Amino acid sequence: MNHSKIKSLYKYVASTQRVLDMVESQEVWFSTMSKFNDPFEGIYDIVDDISHEAIISLAVKSLSEEGYSWSGISSHIAKNIMKDDFGGLPIKDEVKTKIKESVQGMIEATKRSGIISLAEDPKNILMWSHYANEHKGVCVELERNIDEDLGDNKRCRPVTYSKEYPQPSIEDILKGDHALTDKVAYTKSVDWAYEKEWRVRRDRGDCLHPLPGPIRSIILGAKWEGDLGEIQSFCVVNGISLLVASITKGEFSLSFEDITHKHL
Repeated sequence: MNHSKIKSLYKYVASTQRVLDMVESQEVWFSTMSKFNDPFEGIYDIVDDISHEAIISLAVKSLSEEGYSWSGISSHIAKNIMKDDFGGLPIKDEVKTKIKESVQGMIEATKRSGIISLAEDPKNILMWSHYANEHKGVCVELERNIDEDLGDNKRCRPVTYSKEYPQPSIEDILKGDHALTDKVAYTKSVDWAYEKEWRVRRDRGDCLHPLPGPIRSIILGAKWEGDLGEIQSFCVVNGISLLVASITKGEFSLSFEDITHKHL
């Protein structure tokens, strides 16, 4: 598991009821990128590099998917053999069209992908303001471990912040089914870097999926209002720690107090 020092990731949520439902159902909503609050989500520039190498990569991949055996040789060697045999031939228009159709299919798959956004830091004042109803909401701690999606390096990874759109090449895209999605879904503008965001991706979005990791704690915002005894009992029954945030005196920061078993 990459970034093993990061033991938990956090989901800022505006509604307390939504979190309680999440605990009871053990499911959480994965959105498509078109539903996010950033109009730049999903924008990218594909480098049009239809080359012999790209065609050979597609051919080897297609033959492998159809069950063709390379008689014990690696796909890398197979590519070199095909390159020697066909590398000097001109690329026909119908081949280029076929490649672009293949890429278009991957673009559509990227649009259908579901994503949940998480954060490294549960004490980020701006995150509480923007995503947890101005500190009236809650923050959910999800544990990372190798047996869950949060510990899966292919599904869960930190966002890369950039000044430029992601630029996947056609050759890169043809090397793997998720090459386009991986570049597009995990790249955002540097203006969002304060979020320290991580994302978990699934093939289908705008629907519920199982939690990507076990819920370890619920943190109530500094301005949270509600029946404290009720949510405390709920957490105890479900084996979840309950913390409450407060404004630290003398500095712009938040402090957390564990009230799971505190007499109220």
